[in-house]
Amino acid sequence: MLPLRTATIVLLLAACPVLAQAISDPQLKAAYLINFAKLATWPNLGPSDPITFCTTGDDELAAVMTAMIPGQRVNGHTLVVSQPRPESGWASCQLLFVGRAGSGVATRPLGATPDTLLTVSDEKGFASNGGMIEFFTEGARLRFAVNLGQVDKSRVVLSSHLLQLARIVGDSRAR
Repeated sequence: MLPLRTATIVLLLAACPVLAQAISDPQLKAAYLINFAKLATWPNLGPSDPITFCTTGDDELAAVMTAMIPGQRVNGHTLVVSQPRPESGWASCQLLFVGRAGSGVATRPLGATPDTLLTVSDEKGFASNGGMIEFFTEGARLRFAVNLGQVDKSRVVLSSHLLQLARIVGDSRAR
């Protein structure tokens, strides 16, 4: 339970650059990803199904996630980390993080992805190129943008609290 509490505190401290400097970039991103899982709903998950975090292009983040989540649960779901090969598809994933080292995967369309896959990246332009959530730095703070158009096309539901914290792009509901 302590690591989940720590992840929540890390997310809150991200608003304070001086305190956040002691936390590595992968640790901060891992905390955000865990909190995204807390604030998202996947319609295809059964009560005992795990939430699987998949990563590609960021081995350091995968290692941090693997160390951070053993035994943790979010909304009753066990958390699992996986690094499947892109060619095998993302069907077993609920959340996919595509790192900058993913050899351009983040700025190319991800191809046929399940409509229940929440996609996240730290690559500039990810949200405007079909991704759902993009990390960016504003001043000394890690922030995120949500492409509502892409989220609306999926069956993943993001909480209003998460959306209030995000910079919104691609809002198909805008008038």
